[in-house]
Amino acid sequence: MWTKYSTLRATLKLHENADISQYGRLIAFLKNGSKNHKPKKAKVLEREHIQQFLVEAPNTKFSMMKVALLFGV
Repeated sequence: MWTKYSTLRATLKLHENADISQYGRLIAFLKNGSKNHKPKKAKVLEREHIQQFLVEAPNTKFSMMKVALLFGV
């Protein structure tokens, strides 16, 4: 919900010159709604996984991805 609030706030500020950050009840509602939110931890690729991909993945299908991995593009 915070992402949508941020997008809406920026859009209204730009197009309507309206500042919704002054609405305390809205902020309180969003804070109350996010009490039970459990953030998900992103998985991280280990060096072994990257090396395995570079060795085992077929070049015909993944050559561009391999180049991007090697040169940090």
